[in-house]
Amino acid sequence: MAIIKKFITLLLALYQLFFSTVVFGKYQPPVIEPDVPQIVNDIGGDSAMSPTVLYAAESRNAVQAVYTNPQRTAYAMKNKQAVLTHELDALRNKTATLQTAGGKTYFDDTLDTFCTLQNGSTFYSSQSAAKGRVNTIRLGQYYDECHVRDLAFGSLLKTTPFKVDKAFHVYADRMYAELRILASEATRELAAFGSVVKIPADTVAALQIRDANGASGSLAGFDPSKVCYAAFDIRDAGVVGFIVPSDGSTKSLTVSLEGGCYVVRQTANYEHGAGINKYDETGGYALNDVRFGFRIYTDETHDFAGIDHAAALERNPLTGITVGSGNARAAYIGYEALRGSYKMVMDGTGFQYAYDNPDYRFNVPVSVTCDNSDRDIYFRSNGRVGCLEAAALLDDTGTLAAMDVQVCKNFQGDGGEEFYSFKDYQYGDSIFPLRLQANETLRFTLLNIYQNWGKYPIKQLSSIEFFVSYYHLSTGTTESNCIAPYFVYQKDGWTLPDHRGRSGTMWSGQPQFNSVGRLHFMKYRKDNKGSETLSEYAGSDIKSAGLAYADIEYSYVSDCGSYRYTLRHTEFPQTDENRTYYTVDIVFDRDITFKNFKRDFDFFAFDGRFVAFDKMGWLDENNAPAYAGADLAGQKAAYHILGSDCPYFGYFDIRDEDRGQIDRGFGSNFALIVKNSKIVRGGKEYRTDFVFRDSAKDSLNYGALTLNEKCVTFRAGDTITLDLVLLPWGTGREETDAAVRAVREDSALKPPAVTAETGTVEKDRTVPTVTAQNNAAVFTLTGGRNNNAVRVNGFTGLSCPAVERLVDGVWQRADLASVHGYDGYTVFYDKMTGLYDFSFVYTAANPDASYTFRVSR
Repeated sequence: MAIIKKFITLLLALYQLFFSTVVFGKYQPPVIEPDVPQIVNDIGGDSAMSPTVLYAAESRNAVQAVYTNPQRTAYAMKNKQAVLTHELDALRNKTATLQTAGGKTYFDDTLDTFCTLQNGSTFYSSQSAAKGRVNTIRLGQYYDECHVRDLAFGSLLKTTPFKVDKAFHVYADRMYAELRILASEATRELAAFGSVVKIPADTVAALQIRDANGASGSLAGFDPSKVCYAAFDIRDAGVVGFIVPSDGSTKSLTVSLEGGCYVVRQTANYEHGAGINKYDETGGYALNDVRFGFRIYTDETHDFAGIDHAAALERNPLTGITVGSGNARAAYIGYEALRGSYKMVMDGTGFQYAYDNPDYRFNVPVSVTCDNSDRDIYFRSNGRVGCLEAAALLDDTGTLAAMDVQVCKNFQGDGGEEFYSFKDYQYGDSIFPLRLQANETLRFTLLNIYQNWGKYPIKQLSSIEFFVSYYHLSTGTTESNCIAPYFVYQKDGWTLPDHRGRSGTMWSGQPQFNSVGRLHFMKYRKDNKGSETLSEYAGSDIKSAGLAYADIEYSYVSDCGSYRYTLRHTEFPQTDENRTYYTVDIVFDRDITFKNFKRDFDFFAFDGRFVAFDKMGWLDENNAPAYAGADLAGQKAAYHILGSDCPYFGYFDIRDEDRGQIDRGFGSNFALIVKNSKIVRGGKEYRTDFVFRDSAKDSLNYGALTLNEKCVTFRAGDTITLDLVLLPWGTGREETDAAVRAVREDSALKPPAVTAETGTVEKDRTVPTVTAQNNAAVFTLTGGRNNNAVRVNGFTGLSCPAVERLVDGVWQRADLASVHGYDGYTVFYDKMTGLYDFSFVYTAANPDASYTFRVSR
């Protein structure tokens, strides 16, 4: 065996030497110590919403969903308690494995679905000839809705018209499976539809099945049509169980011992032979699909008391919920047992109306009365219109709650799922957790917000349903960016599919601007054939979903395993340009040698997608602006060494033959600005030049940021940090890039910055941040242009502190609020300290102006 290993190592070394553009070393990832909370403030008595704020802070960013390998053959859905991994590409077993958060297995290679036809034959989706495909259509701070699709029922000898949609609704502390069968043509072949879970009996220490008559520890004596749950104590993991909802969607649940496994079969409540129409959403809910599901319960206690209590709450949802109509024709619908949330519906509005009426928003009073048990629940307001941008909660005193509301939506008409959402319904959902004490009545107001918050447009981050997962960002109702964390078309590396300028021409009919082309981060050419090594998404951390600014970190691991990186995307509600601020933090986990770095490695790359450009500009090695005509016929790349003083490069002046695209909504100019950078090799800072590599690819300009290095080695533990400004700008017809040089001045040479007279300046690379001293901060803001956000941390009270500005030596109160009186700021709860942080927006007239504020309580 040792000889074989040495031989394989030799072959790999020879391949890297002669054919690969990189050489790898030993894998040595650094150890990262977790942060430990130091709570110095008790918020318990601040608001009736305080328990909910604490629950939201516990839940925030706890849900992650990622592919498990670069080939994307499996998809893992994670929360604080468990990891459910679904195989997508297995040859004959496209099923799931459930583990504790620490990796102990409850069950593996199971959670299958079946359909039985009228002739008695049964087919399983795990045997689908088609690969599984995942689309997580709702994602955000508290909740992901992950769909495993394209799995068909049939065999090589017998095809059926049926497909399954396996939806997993994942919250921080619970998970639900919603299973539905769809038909590609009208049919009466279906006899039954259900699920199967197989658990090896030798892993089970005990089982418990509860029906309407009580609990049993055996396989006998229960009524399959009245089962509440089936649970198993797994010796090495804990309790796993399947809670049957009380909504009538399940016909029966049986448990049997077959072939050394406990087999749990749950069957949908489908009327034998009723028929299913072709799934085009024209025949109504009942005839277009059949669905059922269960809550997947887990704990690590080896005691059935937990699932007994959870099932009682799950199957007996709250009834004391009232929703005032407000100005939104709102109404309470009931508990969504298959999704695990309490649902209300309300009106919305379109982009243009909200833009023209910036203070218009929807407010709905809600009252929730708990029963005699403490409960943690989730609430979903389902808006009837898909243009919802942001949401917030006010407590019973009209004070803003220190928590996010997750917003998910579907615009309609953007070319989503052709089969699974044929009719492409609009919606605008507001999703949030609530923590309720026994017999408590909690009153609050839900605000659905579109354009302004206080005196400024909102800046928000939400998600959009599409054929891939999308985060969506906007200034008011004007879209600024979309982030595709898994990329757009499979592993193409396209990360920002809707990167829209603000200084172009606004569309007629809605307040939007053209998007530029395709933007990529972090990839390299791995061989002489031009094959590329990309990365795989590893999760997100939403720092701020609004309303003053948007801030998200999302991370990747390179497909070769040599480095990982985190992208931080930050936006302010700016109305002159869309300055998109990026920090890039790269850590090398093993040695890697690039034979020609400047040729092969891209920190960032851009092309115009539908348009090509006649001109390009950059800051040359003498820190002077340089220009050239773009050469789309060139066979070789041109390497332009960039200057050291906040360099930039970009393309502008769309060529004449492509200008028709401008009126179709595609194309504007683009530039990349490097604000700061630092390279650490071997524990020491390493200085080198950046290079703008200009080339032609598929008849388009292709510009990349790289280093002026040929053969270079990065060792495990080396780091690279970049602070960038991405700038889509203009109409695409401009013949100079003066606008880029102006943004370089206000965002790189003289960016927003803060100094403090009272309080402490925090080291934030993008957002000016001060921590208050004894509930007070006095600070001066400089740099930047247009609308920027400042953050002031470390307050002990919930309500907005007094914000004053020094004008001609006199402190004057800054009126942040709109006509509504309660808005104009954002409040955050810091779960690491227990303190409140606040942010608000200010306007910088020019980068040489300064503004002094006092924030105190």
